Amino acid sequence: MSSSAPKTKLDKQKGKSAVKEIQPPEPPKHDEEELKQEEEELLVCGVSWAKWNTMLIQEEGDEIVGGIMDELMCKVMDACYKSDMKEQLIPYTVSRAKSYITKTVKSQILCLDEGEGPEELCGTEDHEPMPSVPDCCAQGCVPTVRAGSQHPWTSQQI
Repeated sequence: MSSSAPKTKLDKQKGKSAVKEIQPPEPPKHDEEELKQEEEELLVCGVSWAKWNTMLIQEEGDEIVGGIMDELMCKVMDACYKSDMKEQLIPYTVSRAKSYITKTVKSQILCLDEGEGPEELCGTEDHEPMPSVPDCCAQGCVPTVRAGSQHPWTSQQI
């Protein structure tokens, strides 16, 4: 048989029977459980959708509790601060007044020399003060020289 010879119907049927048609595989049928598991596929790091939603709800609750705790802590700390200021106000005022009075009294009272006691100061007499130096420009300060009681004309007459 040459390749140019026409093929008959029988030859064509024989060729067909030798080649089998392959059908594409059908997708596997899933049960509802399997579909549910596919929906719950892992998102990130092994967390399912259900677990993710639970975590979001818990996080919202944690944020609410955190806000309440912050507000409560602010109120408590404010009350503690006010109470502490009330307790410290009177002692602070007294100490400042005492310090002010002490400084005022020290500045107005003469301090004694360390070597002299109060008895020694009262027992000794005061010394006479030194005479002051005359001012040469003051009126009446320049000494004047007067002549003796005899006049020159009277001595000649005698």
